[in-house]
Amino acid sequence: MAQIKKACGAIEYNIEFSADGPFDFEVAKNNGHFKARTNDIEEFNRITGWVAKHNGKIIDIKTAETSLEEIFLKLMSQA
Repeated sequence: MAQIKKACGAIEYNIEFSADGPFDFEVAKNNGHFKARTNDIEEFNRITGWVAKHNGKIIDIKTAETSLEEIFLKLMSQA
């Protein structure tokens, strides 16, 4: 199963933070904070680095992996 997830799945990184803009990445307002989302670990590192450099505060970081069901449905729709 791990091989299937690695080959077909994705990890989404959700970063909730407070900082003063303007931002050089896409954000959404969320409960008085900002939220950025990416599937790219390099972009994740860039965003968290930007927050630190601009004296911001990371409130929460969550990851979401593609489920096996989602992978199956994706593969079946391509067949």
